[in-house]
Amino acid sequence: MLKEIHRDKPHYPLNPIASLESLAAALDIPLISLRDLAKTADNNYHEFELVVTKKDGTEKIRLIKDPKLPLKKIQKRINSRILSKVKFPPYLHGGIKDKDNPRDYFTNASSHTNSHIIISVDVKNFYPSITRDKVLEIFKNFFKFSQNVAEILTDLVTFEDTLPQGAATSSYLANLIFHDKEYTLVNTFRKKSFTYTRLLDDITVSSSRNLSDTKKTDIIKDISRMISGKNLKINDKKTDITSRDDHNRTMKVTGLLVNSFNPRCLKSDKKNIRAAVKNCEIEFLNSSSSPKYHKLWNETSGKVAKLQRVGHSQAKALRLRLSTIFPTISEERSQQLQREVSYLEKEKLEKRSRIGFLKRINNAIYICGVLLRKNKVLAKSLRDRLVILKPSETYTDFWEK
Repeated sequence: MLKEIHRDKPHYPLNPIASLESLAAALDIPLISLRDLAKTADNNYHEFELVVTKKDGTEKIRLIKDPKLPLKKIQKRINSRILSKVKFPPYLHGGIKDKDNPRDYFTNASSHTNSHIIISVDVKNFYPSITRDKVLEIFKNFFKFSQNVAEILTDLVTFEDTLPQGAATSSYLANLIFHDKEYTLVNTFRKKSFTYTRLLDDITVSSSRNLSDTKKTDIIKDISRMISGKNLKINDKKTDITSRDDHNRTMKVTGLLVNSFNPRCLKSDKKNIRAAVKNCEIEFLNSSSSPKYHKLWNETSGKVAKLQRVGHSQAKALRLRLSTIFPTISEERSQQLQREVSYLEKEKLEKRSRIGFLKRINNAIYICGVLLRKNKVLAKSLRDRLVILKPSETYTDFWEK
């Protein structure tokens, strides 16, 4: 049983960071710069509104706080050198990079296939409700970092005393919010043959057998106690219970059907994806080189990828249809690309080390890939010139420099 409990508990396998000097060395930044950045962290964000399409098709405006370059660079290093080292238990599925055990909406749904009862609970206003004191507690009590190290890290990853939605560090910390309670709840549910998963703010519990109304209520109460223990709240409007006995309702987890042994897309989703591919075919005939078509094709390709993720039989055929209507570029855009490559080659050396330069290079390389379908010789020639100019192979390499 102890082995099961240990598996359920997040674990940080490295030695705790005890001093600011050690933290500065770990993040490869002068201590004075680290302190200055922590003091001014709230001034190092761009705020903008993002329109997000919800599962029911309605749109929601989400306020994104995007860190400016100096702070983003440090947050990326906090991720790669501290937060990503955490060994996360298998019931957590969102915002975790794990090559050995990939996690996403599909793996989350897969945990609950062929269940009799599914209980879904959503944490209300999740990121903004994770306040500074909760983040500080994570660095002190989970990572076991010293007080001054925990405080400066908290300054670097919070915005106006909350967890910002848009910072690279936020998803990792959101996964650790229940680090001292969640594993005991998971173990309790396992003893009762219940399956528990969490994809950030979406909590799902399922049972292979039918449950009485009292037991269903008890499960929600248990989850509620864990959530309220962190001064968070359940979104009552999104709390949902579905049963295999109710033939008028579909059993869904993170947007996928789980009635059978494998997650499947909703009929409405499949219909919309097929319609999107058909729309692409029509728009391709109108203008395959327009920016509008490029955006449409990329969005549709992402939708087809969802069918591929669930292993749908139509995915291969739809992907094949998309492959025959790739976006192209006009002669004018081809000339713009050639001019852009020349401008990049003339750029001053000090500007070549900036993220904006790397983004311009990668965008030009992407356009070369589109041009390849029309003019292979020119596309390969331009791409070879661009590769020589790249300051970093990947964005990850850039942030680590």
